[in-house]
Amino acid sequence: MTLDRRIALGAGLTALAVLGWLCTATVENGSRGVVERFGAASRELSPGIHLRLPWPVEIVRKAEVDRSLQMPIGYRLVDELMSIEPTPREKQWLTADTNIVELKATVLYRVFDVRAWLYGVSGVGASGSSERESSRFALRRLGEAALTDIVAGLTIDQVLTAGLAVVPSEARERIQRDADRLGLGVMIDEVQLLESKPPVGVRRAFTDVQDALADKERSISQAQFAANRLEVATRTRVGQMLQEARSSAEAETAEARGRASAFEDLASALGDADSDAARKLYLDAIQRVLDGAELRTVSGSPEEPARVFLDG
Repeated sequence: MTLDRRIALGAGLTALAVLGWLCTATVENGSRGVVERFGAASRELSPGIHLRLPWPVEIVRKAEVDRSLQMPIGYRLVDELMSIEPTPREKQWLTADTNIVELKATVLYRVFDVRAWLYGVSGVGASGSSERESSRFALRRLGEAALTDIVAGLTIDQVLTAGLAVVPSEARERIQRDADRLGLGVMIDEVQLLESKPPVGVRRAFTDVQDALADKERSISQAQFAANRLEVATRTRVGQMLQEARSSAEAETAEARGRASAFEDLASALGDADSDAARKLYLDAIQRVLDGAELRTVSGSPEEPARVFLDG
């Protein structure tokens, strides 16, 4: 084979290879593609190798679907990898009590509608990028708007304490609602609050305030604990005193009832002047008056009453 034929064969194979490359599109696993014909979306492509018309008649745009993707809020992934601190405009938010708090969050989302994700938002991103970047730009702005609105309704103390649970849940709901309204074709799985702190310039003062508040809460807790212990001890002592008073009252009542019963029996016996009980009471009274003298009685009869004689 002559040199010219070899060159021609090589050129033909190269042309076929280039034409084959221009007429095929490869969609990776976990992604989907959309074929644009003269700028209009014509069909979707599943993972695999597909034939298409060469550029510029048809081009393929691809997007990852059905897997968790990250959208940083308050920082940029590239800057984070390069240890570049985000700008104050990116990371600072204003609270309801006119304080500034620094937040970093990550929005975890999944694309379920590739056409909506690639073509659902009109316009382009801030850097004049493609439609896909426009959707990511829109999602980032939705996250920033949600955090701005939520943080603006909380004090800095609330953001740094209870807000750690409230802010992510409310942000996820708001971003999902706004993304559905824009037709982005994404599902917001979670909003993770990575960092929440006051700015560097006031961090020391804020720490001192937080320590003072912690001391105050600790003192209140200790006082409350002491008050609870005193209340329990007082209630216990009052219960004991009430029980003792009831026992004493029951004993005195029983003694008084016994005395009353004895008095009633005595009064009943005294009703009969000639009874042995009445006679004994009479003699006891005389004995106390005479103090030591011996008394002797002589039984009487119906005709002659009983007589008492003093001996000694």
